[in-house]
Amino acid sequence: MQRAVATAQDAANQAAAVRDRVQAAGGAALAEAQGLLDDAQALATAVTDLLAVVGGLPAALAGLGKDDVGKALHALGGPVDQLKATSAAARALVRPPLPLFARSRLTQVADTLKRLAEAGALVDDAFAVLQGFDPERKEISFRYEWAPTLESWPKGEDPLVKLEPDSLVIALAGTLRASGPPSVEVLAELRKFSLILFASEPLVTIPFERMSFHGGTSGKAEVDVVLGDIVFGGFLSFVETIKDLIPLDGFSDPRASRSRPRA
Repeated sequence: MQRAVATAQDAANQAAAVRDRVQAAGGAALAEAQGLLDDAQALATAVTDLLAVVGGLPAALAGLGKDDVGKALHALGGPVDQLKATSAAARALVRPPLPLFARSRLTQVADTLKRLAEAGALVDDAFAVLQGFDPERKEISFRYEWAPTLESWPKGEDPLVKLEPDSLVIALAGTLRASGPPSVEVLAELRKFSLILFASEPLVTIPFERMSFHGGTSGKAEVDVVLGDIVFGGFLSFVETIKDLIPLDGFSDPRASRSRPRA
């Protein structure tokens, strides 16, 4: 549940970044981004509330047998309904323009919450928590997340690749089953970095908002790359002037021409 809270909060932060990026554009893009942010913030609140409820279950169910655990959970009712509602909210948030990495993590959270919401699974998991680890369990899930501290390369005032300390996140999640093949998912995202050509006297600076990868046994691999505004310098600085004079879509929709009938 702690991971679900962190994932929901990260999704809210990513949605806020999307909203800020399209703020100047306005119109439908801004409305879509604002709706995404509202849904993400509502999910973060719902997951936090769910954590408070689920966190108190072990103490409430301590000392009960498996049948009694099922009856107690059925009597409580609330945890199951909250799990279902939060799972549905997480799945509804899995949509562009939310970044691929955040969408993939939300899908994992939604699947886990849905599984817990199933009455039999919730009873089994609650009883397993009360009894401790059981080596005879037919299914074992694992997750590992690595977020190393990065440094720009090469070190110094003029790096070729400029990185933030927290630019990289790699996550591995999977399930091992007694019967059937295992499932594994790999997520990786490199955020907020720039490629500077060439470092001491930059001719081109290419900022990346993110570069994400998602792959695994569940299906086809996905790659998501979002660039910022490319900056030209040195003898290519004239390109900046051209960019200011001609919008990026300047040639995509030529002006309509009108003809007047002759008198």
